[in-house]
Amino acid sequence: MDRFKAGVIAGLVGALFMNIWSFTTYYIFKINNLLYLDWASIMIFRHKPNLGLRPYLNEHFN
Repeated sequence: MDRFKAGVIAGLVGALFMNIWSFTTYYIFKINNLLYLDWASIMIFRHKPNLGLRPYLNEHFN
């Protein structure tokens, strides 16, 4: 396996675990105020996203 493929696989695996940790600490442990995906939205659009599954999840699981 060349370095490019190994780097892509390592990046995807790392991103998967990072997002799992972010969702776990936000929805289950309620430690964080923002998800990792929110940080990306704030950096790009300068505000938190208000669409997607969050309204549904907050309504049914809080």
